Order: sequence, then structure tokens, then C-alpha cells
Amino acid sequence: ILGEALRFYESLLRIDSTEPRVREQTAETYARMARISLAAGRTDDSARHAQAGVDLFEALAAQFPDRPRYRDDLAEAYIFLGHSRVLNADFAGGLEAYRRGGEIADALARQFPAEPAYKATAAECHRSLGYYFTVARADEGEAHFKEALRLAEQLHTDHPHAAEYRALLASVLGAYGQFLVAHQRLP
Repeated sequence: ILGEALRFYESLLRIDSTEPRVREQTAETYARMARISLAAGRTDDSARHAQAGVDLFEALAAQFPDRPRYRDDLAEAYIFLGHSRVLNADFAGGLEAYRRGGEIADALARQFPAEPAYKATAAECHRSLGYYFTVARADEGEAHFKEALRLAEQLHTDHPHAAEYRALLASVLGAYGQFLVAHQRLP
């Protein structure tokens, strides 16, 4: 079904590639395809779809700087591009994508401190960077896990009944816990 949706939006882009809503929906479909391809182990497809989503969100964010949601979507797209690249053994490209997503997400979280979605994206970026650095540069990995945990705890404190922030906190705690066990750093 998503493949059909992607073909539909791609055809709309060929007809009118200037329509922001069509470009946004196409980018969102690319992002979904990247996630599904990644989950299915089709990392080459995931990387291709993630890059296409990044390209479209990058253009939208540049054209509409007054719409921060595009930058948030871009940061999320970079996370999946990073995952795809790492799983394709493009470690430098994965790190570049994770860092770029983190820079965008951190800037949004600072610029819009009252918007919880931007903090959540920043926490996800830091969790991904924490995982990335777990083996080679443990101190840097731990710093990213700590930042992800700070953001996730703040979201949970501010929104204790929001299931997505409880799940984010649990995910970050699990990831950081795995790191601490692997490096024998448990208190």
C-alpha cells in the first residue's frame, strides 16, 4: 500500500513539484518507506528512501523557515538515514546524518522550549548518537545518552500522562542501561 502511495505522490511531484503539501506528503511517505524497509532488513532501499525524504524536507525547511515542523521532520528523517547508512556499513555517512539531525533537533528544542515534540526528536537523536559511540568512543556515547535521558525525563515530568513520552523515557533508559552494563559502569 505504501509503495502505491509513494508512486502516487511521485506522480504528483512530476505534475506540480512546487506545491508544498504534495512535497510534504511525498517526503512523509519516503520517511515511512525508509522505516518499513529498515525494519524489513532492506537497508539499501531504506537508505534510498531516507535520502529522498531528507532532500524534500531540506528543501521545504529552506523554503519555509517559519514552519519549524519541517525542520523537526527533517531531523527525524536524518535519524533513519543514519540508521540505514550504518547498517550499510557507511559509518561516516551514518555519523554525519545522526549529527546533522541532532544539530537541527537541538536548535529547535532551544528555539521552541515549550514544544515537547522537538525535545522528543532531540532525545531520539542523542540516543542514536549514544548508540553510535558506544563501542569506539564510550565517553562521547555516555554524554549523548545522558542528554537523551535529561530530555526524556523532562518530557515525562512535564507530560506524565503522555504515553509517547513514557515510551521514549523507557527506550532511553533501556539504551543507556545497556551501555552502562556493557561498560561496567553501573553504580
